This record gives sequence, structure tokens and C-alpha cells, in this order.
Amino acid sequence: LFAQKTGVSNNPRIMTTRLAANFFASPPAGVFMVSDKQIQKLMNAFVNVINAEDIKCKSAASVLVHNMSLYLSRDDSDMTSQAISSILYQLPQEEDEQTQYYLLLALGRLLYGNIDGVSLCLLLEFDVNKWLNNSSQRIKEIASDIALLLQTQY
Repeated sequence: LFAQKTGVSNNPRIMTTRLAANFFASPPAGVFMVSDKQIQKLMNAFVNVINAEDIKCKSAASVLVHNMSLYLSRDDSDMTSQAISSILYQLPQEEDEQTQYYLLLALGRLLYGNIDGVSLCLLLEFDVNKWLNNSSQRIKEIASDIALLLQTQY
């Protein structure tokens, strides 16, 4: 948000987002990053950077949310719901394959074992068919897994 208001170039935004994403390589740091004190700041950073016009910014943000998904709880937490909603909002308008890949990967992780997350996808009428028909094999595979999760009744 500071970067948007002050006109900071994309390079510091990308570097900072990648740095935050790399914190998750260490389990103690990952747990700290999704703690009550940090998670809202991290989610705000993700939302701001994923909505940038620069492809590198979006790619860095998609890796960040993927890494966050490894540590977010699967229960009906506000942050998990916010992450799912943000991903569902961004995916239909995203054209970059790598960004789509990491967003879908994060979505799959957040939906696994999460009936509330599946219900949210259904409520928001998420259509996974766009990615089932994608030319990229890795995106098709993830989309196929997500389609199965959306059909599963827990």
C-alpha cells in the first residue's frame, strides 16, 4: 500500500514480496508469518501486489499466497476464507501461466479437507472448466484435482 501511494517502482515491491515468500522456507518463520500479528499484513500485501499490472509482481504474489497456503489452517478461519476469495477473484482475469499455476496450487491446498472453502467456491460460482481446458498440462492436472475437491462431500 505504501508503494502504491508513494510511487515506489515495482522492483522493491517484487523483492519485498519474494523475501516474504522465502520466509516460509523455515517452518518456525512460516508459523510466525501466519500468526495473528502478521497474517493480516501479509494478506494485505498479497492483495495489493497481485492486483499490480506488472507480471513479475503478480508472479511473486502468487508464490507468496502459495507459501502462505502451506501454513494457513484448513478450518473456517477468516484468513483462509480471505485467501480463497482473493484467489477466486484474481484467477479469471489472470493470463500469466506461472501465476495461474501458483494460484491454483494454493487454492487446491486451501480446499483440501476444508468443506467451508469448498462451499465458498460453490457459492462464488467458481468455474474450474477454464483451467481443465488449458493448454498447460500442469495447470490441467491441478484443475482436475480441484474439480474433484469441489465434487467431494465431506
